[in-house]
Amino acid sequence: MLAISALAAAGVCAQQTDPAFDKASLDCRLADMTDQANAVMLAGVPQLQAAADKLQPVLAACDAFRASADAQSAAQVIAAMGAYNPQLLPAQQRLAKFEAQAAGATGLQLFYQLPNLAKAAFDAGDPVKARSYADQLLAMAPQYPKDWNYGNAIYFGHMVLGRVELVQGNMVLAENHLLQSAQTPGSPQLNSFGPNTSLAKDLLERNDTAVVLQYFALLPKFWKHDYGKVADWTTTVQGGRIPNFGANLVY
Repeated sequence: MLAISALAAAGVCAQQTDPAFDKASLDCRLADMTDQANAVMLAGVPQLQAAADKLQPVLAACDAFRASADAQSAAQVIAAMGAYNPQLLPAQQRLAKFEAQAAGATGLQLFYQLPNLAKAAFDAGDPVKARSYADQLLAMAPQYPKDWNYGNAIYFGHMVLGRVELVQGNMVLAENHLLQSAQTPGSPQLNSFGPNTSLAKDLLERNDTAVVLQYFALLPKFWKHDYGKVADWTTTVQGGRIPNFGANLVY
């Protein structure tokens, strides 16, 4: 899970003008960064080596793309990356893939799928499904308080519900969900890469700064090694600007 999440570790702009070339170039940058992160995070952990091995088809496709940057090699990179990490697929395709994977799932298996389902449904423009998946996620969380995904459930359940409330014009409820999301005890992903700040950005775009600053103040409870990001974000918002959240809009 940590290795896969590292795919979101860059917010770079491709140099090509063709959208397929742009996407392939970005995917290759992300793959390179993930490969570097895997070398550090998975070193000495043989049981997790399979996570690194799954990236190899993407790296091979990127080598071919760099050697001969044509439409076919670009398409092969995009396909390989989509197979490796569905989070990088277009929203509708991502939702369809996650729903297919979750078909018939129950119990802990479903609990693991629901964060992705909730986020993908919102991104795909389906607030009804997004609310349903997020509600289900939060309802299941008390059954698994010791599971590694518990903290993700609390965070993403409230984050998605907050985004749904905001698009429906319920600012106060969105604010409440933002603060509740930050009450998560953390998770391997949240503790390492930090939170998805999409709801915070949504609120900042509506000039709702006070609650976002409260939210920032809660993040160090679980994100202890943020390399100064929270302090930088806080300074930026206090200066009347919206931070460049980068990959924290993707995690």
